[in-house]
Amino acid sequence: MAVTIPEAAPFIQAAVEAASASTAMSVTEQLHRFVFEPFQAAAGRGFRSTKLFTTPFLIVIDGLDECEDQQEAQAFIDSMIDFFKHNPHIPLRFFITSRVEQHIQSHLQADSVVMDDLVGHGSRDDIATFLETAFEAESQRNPIIQAYIRQNGSWPQKTDKERLVNYIGGSFIFASALFKYIVTPSGDGLTPMKRLALAFNMDPGLDGLYTQTLARAAHLSHFSDVISTIARLRAPLSISGIADLLGIQSFEVVHVLVDLQAIIQVPGTDSLPITLCHTSLQDFLKNKSRSGRFCAPPSRHLRLAYLCFNVNMKNGQKESPLQHTNDDHSRSRQADALLYSRHACQVHWYRFWEVCWHNFDLEELARQTVPNDYVPQALGMYMLTEWTKHLARGLDSRDSDDIKHWLETPVGLIVGKWLRDGIEITDDTFKVFERNVNLAFQAVRTKLPELLPQWRYVHRTSDTFDLNLVARSLVTCDRFIGLRMDYVAKSASWGED
Repeated sequence: MAVTIPEAAPFIQAAVEAASASTAMSVTEQLHRFVFEPFQAAAGRGFRSTKLFTTPFLIVIDGLDECEDQQEAQAFIDSMIDFFKHNPHIPLRFFITSRVEQHIQSHLQADSVVMDDLVGHGSRDDIATFLETAFEAESQRNPIIQAYIRQNGSWPQKTDKERLVNYIGGSFIFASALFKYIVTPSGDGLTPMKRLALAFNMDPGLDGLYTQTLARAAHLSHFSDVISTIARLRAPLSISGIADLLGIQSFEVVHVLVDLQAIIQVPGTDSLPITLCHTSLQDFLKNKSRSGRFCAPPSRHLRLAYLCFNVNMKNGQKESPLQHTNDDHSRSRQADALLYSRHACQVHWYRFWEVCWHNFDLEELARQTVPNDYVPQALGMYMLTEWTKHLARGLDSRDSDDIKHWLETPVGLIVGKWLRDGIEITDDTFKVFERNVNLAFQAVRTKLPELLPQWRYVHRTSDTFDLNLVARSLVTCDRFIGLRMDYVAKSASWGED
């Protein structure tokens, strides 16, 4: 400011000298002492050596959301707003770039603040302008392009430029690399026109950038979870949606993403979807030979299936937090994750089996847990009709050592309480359950007779059917053995049911 406004220089100098002998000042105090007061003093004397601009002087503050002290950031905003409230005609403005996080947004609700979300604008038009300008400049100095235009008309054609913009996908880095490939001679004997046609099949060549950028945040908590989730999602999720899916807080997701903004578009608010600067990033993260330690393997679909299942179960309670919260922000966050989970849970599960079932470590499946405080009715129906059937098949067609180990594992308190309380089912459901349990019982008697003292026959009590030790043996502590039975059944008779 002292260089731009020489009249302010002596006031800034005096403020700095006075401050050197005083105690440490807060950011807000520094703003007033070194910016506002010198500017006001200079404005009071008139900008004699500086031509008075028709527009105010502008100070740019980049990345306000990266201030670690949230209270100090809030005080900084409040102080600026208060200053302009009392000095509305002063020729000074601030341009602030920041994610509009909750602690910032609540302090920006003032008439003197104009907010604009850059995500809503996108970069498509800017990239189109860049290409238009770059090709125009190249045509002025490249004799090959000039000769082509004299004989054939304008180049590239409008349709080719539109294809390039679509292919670039919002990444300025890729746009620059693609343009250089097209117009820069490389000893291949090709003209820019030939290279333009080849450019649409060109590898973006961004693997080095991806590796370098991801390495900056690799040491952070939840990095692997956040990145592999983004890589394997079926549709973009918001920051809050990913946080709710992973069971962490939004700021923890942002903490991972802020250093990755060269390759991932981080929205200004937690409710807007996270998008990739270029679709090649997703391909990179899925390819082990390209991404190495950053790879999100197909087995990630299993984890996502569990996470989606967990969100569905949480919001399937009679007293759903989604229905009863008065917090609009919380409701929006839950709705985002819930909507995705309802649509994608089965997709992730089937995708896992499609790709990984034949060579997946079964014990890895056992280590996956679904933290919850209840078992919903729908899961109970599935347990009754499907897991009993899979148990019988497994005992009938596989070595029983693993199954014996699972059946001897104590049931958890969550499922145990549900089993003790009983569940209401229809006659038809009970008949299916009874038939499958009898088949499983016969298999146990044949292969694992030592378990027989733990098994009893299923019986009715009025209109409710108790789930006794037979059903109790189908689940393990904090795990769902039915998934293991699915594995056993599919391994034994792939394609049935």
